[in-house]
Parts: sequence; structure tokens; C-alpha cells
Amino acid sequence: APVKMAMKGSLNEKGFDVAGTLGSVTQMTTPDAVYPVDLKASAMGVVTSFAGKLGTPGGNISANGAVKLAVASLKATLADAAALVPALKDVPQLGADKIYLAAKVSFDGKKANLSDMLLTIGKTDLKGGVTAVLGGKPNVEATLTSALIDLDELLPPSKEPAPAKKADDGRVFPADPLPLDGLKAADAKIAFDAKKIKLKGNEVNDVLLRLTLKDGNLDLAPASVVVGGAKVVANVTLAGAKAVPSLKAKVDASGVDYGEILKQQGMTDIATGKLDAAIDVSG
Repeated sequence: APVKMAMKGSLNEKGFDVAGTLGSVTQMTTPDAVYPVDLKASAMGVVTSFAGKLGTPGGNISANGAVKLAVASLKATLADAAALVPALKDVPQLGADKIYLAAKVSFDGKKANLSDMLLTIGKTDLKGGVTAVLGGKPNVEATLTSALIDLDELLPPSKEPAPAKKADDGRVFPADPLPLDGLKAADAKIAFDAKKIKLKGNEVNDVLLRLTLKDGNLDLAPASVVVGGAKVVANVTLAGAKAVPSLKAKVDASGVDYGEILKQQGMTDIATGKLDAAIDVSG
């Protein structure tokens, strides 16, 4: 028979509870067995649940089911958690406070998959799926869409002092090496579409990004965005696998209304007009 469980308690006067159904004792203690799980837990304002199957077939951890997570107030949860882990008091506060995640998950010890995902953080939403092949060099594939990415809500206020200026060596660009070794850490293929992205009062629309990272070589082809009422299209290739990396970039824009961009910054009556640009650089 399945095992039913219910547990309630408190930690530092903060209540928690876990309830649900597991597989039978025989299933859970048999090597290679896969058994049903339906659990829901809540603590410190966080409610999470998993309904599906778990097991260790072939000695590998296996999971397949639906997961949900809801945070009613991130600020309240961090405040409760800081009573247990004082270091959390220093976590920067975000503008976004509510978090919700629902997705189907699967994992077979080597490949993790997140599908039918819906993630909301404050006003920001994200839908789609992510697949990651682990072991050796990770390989990640993702297809994501969003109606709104509000970076003003997601990014904490910057409190870092301005970096100290280095002595002028006469170069237009600094001699510091670019951190391109990170491009070799994983392979990736990402498709991302967003209707609107907001940052520091600026808005860009109809963002389209197709990114491929393979063996240290990065391709953005294509990448486009509507800014100032005009579409800007870019194609970028960064050959980071070479001993001396090379970069090629083409950007085309026609009719960018820079007066509208200034208005988004709260600056009116400064300038009006439109801009065309064609950029083709390599190095």
C-alpha cells in the first residue's frame, strides 16, 4: 500500500508542514524501483509541490513529474530566513516581490528537461522549455518567450562605487584581455523572443535572439529589436576558439526616432529626428 504522510512543526516559531503520498515501502526500498510521489510542502511563505515519479533505475536518480513553487513575498521570506542564516540580511532587495513557477520536469541522471514552463517574478514573465545534457561539457538548449521583462524590478539597485580610473596609456581601448575562456565552458543553442524589455526608463520591443555557442565560437544570427519605432538587426560572430579570437558584427537600423528615446529618459525638447545606421566591423 502507498505511504501517506503528514508533518507539521515550527522552527524559530515559524511554522512548516509537509503532506502527501509516496510509493509503498517495498517500492522505496527496492533497488532500481520507480515509485509515485505526490507531495506538498510550505515554510516561510514558500509553497512547493511535486507530483510524478521518482526512483533510481540503473543506479541513476530519475525524476518525472510536475513541479510548482510560489513565494507570496520574497522580502518576507528572506526576513524569516535571515533569522536562521544571518548572512541573508545582506541580500539586495528586488523590486519584484512575488514569484511563481510551474513546469514539467524530467531527469535521468544525465539529461535534465524543463518543459511547459511558466515563470513570473513580479511583472516579468517567462515561458518555454530548457534541456541540459550534463556530464563532461554541458550542452544547453532553450526556447523561451516573454511578454515583459522588467529589469528595473529584477535588478537590485547598484550601490557599488565607480571603478578607479587607470593611468592613461594612450589607447582608445584598454589592453586588458577579454574574458573569452568562459565561452568554452559549455555549448548552447538558445531562441528567445520578448515583446518588451524595460531598463532604466528605456523600452525596447519585439526582441528576437537566436544564439549558438559551440566549442568556444559564439553566433548571434539573427538578433533584432525595435527601438525608437525602428527595427535594428544585428548579426555577430565571435570566434573565441582561436588563439587570437576574431569578431565580426553587422548592424543595420533605419529610422530610429532618437527624440522618442530621449522622452523615455524624461528628457523632452532637447532634440528630435531620426537616425539611419549601417555598421560593419571586424577585428
